[in-house]
Amino acid sequence: MKHFKTLFEEVKKPTFLVLTISNPMDSNPQKFWEKMENTYIVYVDECYLDTKKVRSGKITINNYNGKLDSLQINVNETFAIPLGSVLTDESRLGVVESLETIGVSMLNEIGTMKNARNKLTTSRILTDAKLLTPITSIVHPAVLEDAVKTVGGKFPMILKTVTGSQGKGVMKIDSMESLQSVVDAFDVDKKEILLQQYLPIKYDVRVGVLLGEAIFAMRRFKADKDFRTNIKLGSNYEPYRPSPEMVRIAELAAHAMNMRFCGVDIGVGDFGMTIIEVNGSPGVSGKYYSINEKKDIDGRDVVKNMHTFFQDDKNWTKKKVEIGVIEPVKFEWGEMLAKMDTGNAGSSTLDARNLKVTKNNRAIFKVGETGKTITLPVDEFETVQGAVGTDKERRPVVTIPMTFRKKEYPVRFSLADRGHMNYPVLMGTGWMKKNGFVVNPDIRNEPK
Repeated sequence: MKHFKTLFEEVKKPTFLVLTISNPMDSNPQKFWEKMENTYIVYVDECYLDTKKVRSGKITINNYNGKLDSLQINVNETFAIPLGSVLTDESRLGVVESLETIGVSMLNEIGTMKNARNKLTTSRILTDAKLLTPITSIVHPAVLEDAVKTVGGKFPMILKTVTGSQGKGVMKIDSMESLQSVVDAFDVDKKEILLQQYLPIKYDVRVGVLLGEAIFAMRRFKADKDFRTNIKLGSNYEPYRPSPEMVRIAELAAHAMNMRFCGVDIGVGDFGMTIIEVNGSPGVSGKYYSINEKKDIDGRDVVKNMHTFFQDDKNWTKKKVEIGVIEPVKFEWGEMLAKMDTGNAGSSTLDARNLKVTKNNRAIFKVGETGKTITLPVDEFETVQGAVGTDKERRPVVTIPMTFRKKEYPVRFSLADRGHMNYPVLMGTGWMKKNGFVVNPDIRNEPK
């Protein structure tokens, strides 16, 4: 298994980070991903983040092992694929959340991954969306009989841990006595347990959904002498062409869970269809039916297709957040008012007065009316159309950390004297689109 490499030059194509633990339960996904161009495996058990350069939009990921294994990434040009195992403890989760916080785009947002991992939360979300899923109740020794009544009062029932994968922590309970014994053995006061309605499932179908569209499916049968259909437990599987109704259910479930990519497990029996689980990091072992290509594919094809799809950062969808046309923003020198310019497709602009550019391409200027003198390296120069009746201007572009709504963003600003304008900061649509901001022109968050 390879570690990530040192990059000596800026990557022109997106950098893909596959986030996993050092000894993953299922190594197949990362084996498939590591063969993809500009893709690097990050073992969250072994790494630490060097955030010194995050202010310029870059960050270095290092290994603990003492080797010269480090990866410098451009935050805004990096796409991360967290495998489910990274959510298994707080230290691992902290690495992934840190990457998301500084602006790295995630295949799935960490909040939605947590929701999918928690089976009680998943049940609540699906039920609220009026989607059929087994009735579920939390188990507590003091109200055990109430939990049994909640899920229908009839045995057998399913007992499972709140979190878990690959069928682990899932049991079939045949009587009240067996339930009491298992609850006592689990020490429920220290470990959350769920009781769930049992539905006699003949088989289940995993439907992969990408950005709201069902893309592949697999049918899985129960393992010998087992009620579970997990491949890790020895169940048989086959590529499967899902019905239109099954596709609709899967797409509705993915939407309810707010997942960009997931596997929706749909159980099928004499009772009809029910959603068993929504997996935010589905394994890609085995063979599938590609709904769009109308042919059988395997896990390598799934990863290859996703890699191609996310080469275009237009597919890096972000949650839309409504902001005002005027908003306060913070820099190291203090707070300033910014206008969110929906008509400006270029760079954002900062009020820079008495601007000079040295021979070694360093910009020296005073920030608006603050009187604060700043010296920054020039990233590049851009030519923009000046005000009406003026010629085009050649402006230096610099990267400056800016805090907006308690989150810091590395922003590329062109420098120009805005002393004649109402607002010292102008934010372009590129920055807004990149971060999922939608401007409401009726909102002006400025001092009264």
